[in-house]
Amino acid sequence: MVTNVLFLGRVAYGTALQLQRTLLEMRKSARIENTLLLLEHAPVITLGRNARLSNVLAPPEFLAKQGVELFDIDRGGDVTFHGPGQLIAYPIFDLRSFEPKVGAVEYVRRLEEVLIRSCGDFGVAAQRIKGLTGVWTYALPDKPEAKIAAIGVHGPQLAGSARGYPAEEDVVAVRRPLGAEVPQGRLAGGHGRALAG
Repeated sequence: MVTNVLFLGRVAYGTALQLQRTLLEMRKSARIENTLLLLEHAPVITLGRNARLSNVLAPPEFLAKQGVELFDIDRGGDVTFHGPGQLIAYPIFDLRSFEPKVGAVEYVRRLEEVLIRSCGDFGVAAQRIKGLTGVWTYALPDKPEAKIAAIGVHGPQLAGSARGYPAEEDVVAVRRPLGAEVPQGRLAGGHGRALAG
């Protein structure tokens, strides 16, 4: 199986969303192979189908002045912040192309495993937590477990939107930064070494 991997640098959320839609249609029609987009976004807060505006702590005018875009999306979930320093991965995969065959739940578990191992490469011990989707740091004596990577899968056979690695602790515009009311983990500042710099 061939997988194209594209590192795009910083891409506006709307541009990346349109690119995903285009690639998704191309993948469905077998014009491209499975493709993984790696990028980061300018500051944006996405509002999923289950979003509660009460989880956005700052008023829209303040966010606009700070250069943070609000973006309604057609995916599940609540409110999620994406911004500089986060590594975002958008897999455009046809799960039917996997051998052996893999279902959506197994696919998500495999994504979690990739993220756990990637965190380990940066000196961050990470884990799954039973009953929750995503990847979490272990509790430290002075810090609780923290969600370091969120995963969302869109569509019954084509998957997209594994994201994670929040880097900025001073972003407090949302109550649930990675879709859960838990502290954010990060690959810098006490949990491990920085991704860049």
